[in-house]
Amino acid sequence: MSILALLKQVPLSQRQFERKFKEHVGFSPRLFTKICRFEATLSSLLTPAPLVQIALNAGYFDQAHFNHDFKTFTGMHPKDYRKIISILPTATS
Repeated sequence: MSILALLKQVPLSQRQFERKFKEHVGFSPRLFTKICRFEATLSSLLTPAPLVQIALNAGYFDQAHFNHDFKTFTGMHPKDYRKIISILPTATS
């Protein structure tokens, strides 16, 4: 859900909403949205889908934005992360 759509459902201005959200959650609604979108991509990296498709499916404008957020949150490029998780043992191993 977009922040603008959410604002239509609450009797607060955008700034008031952002302030209260940060007060209760600990970070901005924008960062929360980025985290949720990023988390949605993690299981997709277990599939052979191209990174650009994973990025677009998760709502990123393009792969570059996905790569940037991924590196911000993990410290590595999604391609490197994918290599690492492919060699890790699974729960059934």
